[in-house]
Amino acid sequence: MVFENFLEAVEGPDRDLNFAIKSGSKKTLGIIGKLSQNVNAYDDEAKHTLVRQLFSLAANIDLRDKKSGQLIAAIGTYFLKAAKSAESAKFIFNEWSRRLFYLDYNKKEECQAAYQWLLLLNQSDGSAPSPRELVKVFDESQPILSEIYEKISAVSNAEGLLVDKSGLQPGYKLVETFLTTCFYHSDNCPSNYELWVLSCVERDISFGNGLILSVLQRSDEHPQVAARLIDLYITSMVDENDGGMAWRLFFDLFDSEEYPAQQLNQIIVYLEPKVRQWTDEQNEHAINCLFALEQDENNSVKTLLTRSKGAGKLAKLLASNGKGRAATQLSSLLARDLSPAYKLPTGGEAQFEDLNFKLMVIDELMYINKLLSPEFNLRDFAKAYDAREISVSGYESIPEALDYMRGLAIPKELLSRITHLSYDASREIYGQLVPFWDGEDDRFEVSSLSDLDKLENIQEIEGFSEQLVESFSPVIESKNITVIK
Repeated sequence: MVFENFLEAVEGPDRDLNFAIKSGSKKTLGIIGKLSQNVNAYDDEAKHTLVRQLFSLAANIDLRDKKSGQLIAAIGTYFLKAAKSAESAKFIFNEWSRRLFYLDYNKKEECQAAYQWLLLLNQSDGSAPSPRELVKVFDESQPILSEIYEKISAVSNAEGLLVDKSGLQPGYKLVETFLTTCFYHSDNCPSNYELWVLSCVERDISFGNGLILSVLQRSDEHPQVAARLIDLYITSMVDENDGGMAWRLFFDLFDSEEYPAQQLNQIIVYLEPKVRQWTDEQNEHAINCLFALEQDENNSVKTLLTRSKGAGKLAKLLASNGKGRAATQLSSLLARDLSPAYKLPTGGEAQFEDLNFKLMVIDELMYINKLLSPEFNLRDFAKAYDAREISVSGYESIPEALDYMRGLAIPKELLSRITHLSYDASREIYGQLVPFWDGEDDRFEVSSLSDLDKLENIQEIEGFSEQLVESFSPVIESKNITVIK
């Protein structure tokens, strides 16, 4: 009787919604949307009744209907809006987890209801992350989540268990949807999560998605898990038609933003003994999956091996482990000169005494007046620079980008065209040197104005501290420069 109780219609506090649900009105979707926009229209008790009503509605939706996805999303959005209250977050989680725990997963109908309840929390509301209150509840509720997983995982091998717009879905889809929920509503990789995922992949290499892989990356044990996943995919001879996480993992492995050098090296350490156990066929397959030599028309593998020590280490391991065509080809590539080819500009190192002053000059000529070319673009620079992998995100200054500016020689003719110079933390050049810089520290503040002598036609300056201006008043006065405060 438990399942039937979960499906019973609930009379909620909103008359319009009650009537719409009873009559099967198309207006149900719009009414739920309005409730989300004014989620605090009801007190907590009424709000919680509404939550139970929407859980019941969600279980009775036919996912084969065209509007079903929108209706599930609308209910999920309401839950996320309501969960900004700590009490409501706990209530919503308890109602959700209680339903999932008490279902009988030997019955298709109840598995279908579980799938639809899981979908409610398998989304973001599109405008913000999961409410912190809901994340807190999820992270504090690992025991019940583990019990739910054990129940759901029992049907992972079932065929044709679920129904949605795409038709019949296997049982592992239920497990996959449950595990994906953690991407949205947890900051951590839950305990036992790695074991859950690995056991699922062992049963079916098509299991998983990019969101589950992202949750795995939060784990301190991820290098071991990544090595185990790679081994599973290679020994299973995964191919490009298989779904799951294999190709996302292969593509991301040499991306320094996804796997920094230290973590990549750890993965290789755990992977090496597994590689030694691979057959020649598996070794060839690994080379083709990870380095795609047959598709390398632009020497991108050479660039990768030049800039990434981790990629070079793994390439040497694979090349020495096999005797096939791909191993031979990789060995030949490794024997070539892999010295960096990119050359930073030189000649302008001594042009200015203060690098930060020079950065203002470059910004004025390159980004504002478009006189100095080529225009420096960090993303393009990171792609071309081959001495190491450069991340185009973060709050730290990128040394190579600063070295580019330091060595850049600016023609005197262009310097003579500067009449106005100002310090403004929002200028384009700073975002090219520190992608996420917010201007709150003083790393780019000018410490000397002696370089004003390099600008023969300078007329105005602004944005400098009074103390700095006062310290260099002789040069300012000698050039008759107006200081704008």
